[in-house]
Amino acid sequence: MKLVFSRARALLAGVALIVLTNAVVLAGVAYNRSGEPESVLKLTERELRVYNWSWPENENSSIDLHLTWRVARAVSADVEYPTWYHGLVWLEPAQVRELGFEVPGDLESQEGAQRVHRQPSRRAWVVLEYDGQAYQASVEHARNELERATALANANPGDREFEGRLDTARHAMEREEKFETRLFVVDVGRDEAALRAKYPNRQQYAIVNGRLRAMVDGRSGQQRVIVGIDDLDVDAIRVPHTYRALVEPITRFREGYYDREPHFSATVNFGRRFEPWIAELALL
Repeated sequence: MKLVFSRARALLAGVALIVLTNAVVLAGVAYNRSGEPESVLKLTERELRVYNWSWPENENSSIDLHLTWRVARAVSADVEYPTWYHGLVWLEPAQVRELGFEVPGDLESQEGAQRVHRQPSRRAWVVLEYDGQAYQASVEHARNELERATALANANPGDREFEGRLDTARHAMEREEKFETRLFVVDVGRDEAALRAKYPNRQQYAIVNGRLRAMVDGRSGQQRVIVGIDDLDVDAIRVPHTYRALVEPITRFREGYYDREPHFSATVNFGRRFEPWIAELALL
């Protein structure tokens, strides 16, 4: 009898814990969405990629969209960074220190590099810019590369190497204009209010929380400490049930998914806790 009573109490305690946890979560969601949004971005599928492919096999599965972004960077004449590289190479050493990272003087030795990498990650505010100067700079860079590849191909007719470079440049230009995300990380800091004062346009700039890490970058003799973005708190955004029927057909496209023009646009609100949700979604 005592055993049965203990099991009953344990069951009730478990149910109470589940109810309490759900109540806390719902209260947090309600608070985040109360009042005016902190920022509102009107994005497309270029910035909101289908993230969860599992729903055809499970009718109860949700559909999530992945907030896709790049890092704005100053590309020098001899260094080319891939789009997936999340190093903030434009931060000065003083800014790296302001973020809470140590910048040792000796980076050439293995001990010095390990000292940098052993530093714990830091939380910081991250500024996302949509369809602004960072994206225009990326398009301009692709255009310059295409012009350079075209000139070389014209100067070397029939040369397969330069023809290949031209095809690559054309593909890169097309991707920039039609497919690649226009959402860029343009700044970071520890003071959210200061960043918002610097970027007051709430329809072009969203401020979110993220985790940063320190690393060593550069050739031997030119190495320096840079900060990279480990992750942002706004990774996946759930599609509301109201708009699920509009997104479901898109999940059937897998091959060539990232090389096609967007099928939908969405208004994404960022709330009082800087967490995003989809306010509206429509087919293009």
